Amino acid sequence: MSNPEKMEITLKHYNNFDWMRLLLAVQVVAIHSGLFPTVFINPVPGFLAITGFVVMGSIERNPIKQFFINRALRVLPTLLVSFVAIWIIFGHAESIKTIKYWLFPAGDIPINAVVWSLIYEEFFYAVTAIIFAFGLYRSNRTAIVLAIVFGLTAMLFAFPPGILRPAILLGAAFFLGNVAWKFQGLIRRIHPIIATVFFVVMLAFVFTLPYERVADPYRAGWDLLCFAAMLVFCIAGPRLPRVAMDLSYSLYLTHCIVRAFFIDTIPLGFDMFWRLLLISLPICVASWYLIESPALSLKKKFRRDPLVNTHENKHADLPLTPMTDKAPQKGLEVRRQHD
Repeated sequence: MSNPEKMEITLKHYNNFDWMRLLLAVQVVAIHSGLFPTVFINPVPGFLAITGFVVMGSIERNPIKQFFINRALRVLPTLLVSFVAIWIIFGHAESIKTIKYWLFPAGDIPINAVVWSLIYEEFFYAVTAIIFAFGLYRSNRTAIVLAIVFGLTAMLFAFPPGILRPAILLGAAFFLGNVAWKFQGLIRRIHPIIATVFFVVMLAFVFTLPYERVADPYRAGWDLLCFAAMLVFCIAGPRLPRVAMDLSYSLYLTHCIVRAFFIDTIPLGFDMFWRLLLISLPICVASWYLIESPALSLKKKFRRDPLVNTHENKHADLPLTPMTDKAPQKGLEVRRQHD
């Protein structure tokens, strides 16, 4: 494959990832609403699979310091505002409990319990940076080996107790996303219809499985296969329209706060589900314009990239290409999605 062809592959904007994150966030809302006793796709490790794809490209393109700045600007502003909102609404004790649960997800469960997953995501950011610093990601085998080791452990052994319980499956999903980044050129050769059918079939099958917790060794293999189908669809499936705003993160973070107002008066089920969406989504839109988008725009203040013509795309969170010492080929638009 020629260099221009390789560059065109890595510069491609995958709109489907934006929609998939929103789908996963809505499914988290459905779980906490008691809408269904099962799921189409295990949402939290599904997020980690997409994150694994995202950060693999980010770490290849950015210096380590810039990589962590980018991650912090994406994750922390909305999270910190949620802590303040909980302090104002429910009191300082609840806010402190939420912060503790974010840093160490064990003990008393706070109202906004979804923060538990963020520390695992941040842990794998650090792992990625360390592996990359030692030059181990230069070989595609590193991501493959990590995905296989974590995946087999998730399938063949009972998970360890406590906060380590979800780490194996989340790690397997994360490194599977690494593999998808490394082999995106090959994945794009898959016919869109095949990618779509594979994904739909896996969604339908996983929906027939019982769902009791995020990390379940008895369904881990099917979960990972479903994540693989999701990544293939996002890369090779029919290209969906570009979303105007990325509401997935704020929806994930805010819906449990909204849920606390209704949990004692509205029964779980569809009534809870649509009320949570109806109230949470306007909050998410405000969060995007007042918090997330301004925070993401700060990346330009830290980024020094004179060789790349940057078209900022604030609704996305997907890095596209590692830095190159050559100017872009004529006719290739260089878009930088938010890392």
